[in-house]
Amino acid sequence: MVLTYKLIGAKKDTATNEPLENAEFYLLNSNNESGEVYAKTDAGGKLISWTTKKEATVFKSTGKNGEFEIQGLDAGTYYLKEIKAPVGYNIMDNLQPVVVEANKVSEYDFIGSPIQNDQSTNDESSNDSVNDAGVKNVTVYNGKGFTMPSTGAFGQTLIYGVGGLLALGGLGIRMARRRHEQD
Repeated sequence: MVLTYKLIGAKKDTATNEPLENAEFYLLNSNNESGEVYAKTDAGGKLISWTTKKEATVFKSTGKNGEFEIQGLDAGTYYLKEIKAPVGYNIMDNLQPVVVEANKVSEYDFIGSPIQNDQSTNDESSNDSVNDAGVKNVTVYNGKGFTMPSTGAFGQTLIYGVGGLLALGGLGIRMARRRHEQD
C-alpha cells in the first residue's frame, strides 16, 4: 500500500488573518527551478507528474477560505512559488518550503507483528505535521503595500547619477565665476 497525502493551502492577509482569493502558485519538488520540478495535476487536483514550467498546473486560492488543494503527494519537502498576488498585495519574494511528514511508522517486534508507534512529537498545528486524515495544511501570508519593481532600478540610478553630475557642474561654474569676480 502506497500512502499519499493531500496539501491544503490557504492564502491570508498578514495583518488581519482574513482569507484572500485569486493568488496563484506553482508547487515545486525542488528549490532549483530548472528542469522538471513543477507539479502537474488532473482536473480533480491529483498529482499526475512532475513536469516543466510550461506544462505546470497553476493553483489558485478560491472560495471564502482562500484555499487551494493538491492531492497525491508523497512525504517529502516541496516549495510553493507565488506567481500572482491578489490585487493590492505583494508577491512572496522567496519560495515557501512545505514539509509533508507522516506521523505514524510501523515497527516490527521479534515475532514479525507490526506495532504502530507515533514517532511525531508535533501536534496537528505543527508546521510539519500531517493529520490523521492524511492532510497537510499550510498558510501563506501576504501584506498589502507597494514595492518598486527591481527592473526600474537601473533607470533610477541613471537619473540620480545625471542629477548629481549637473549639481556638481553648477557648483563648479558658480565657484569659477566667484573667483573671476574677485580678481
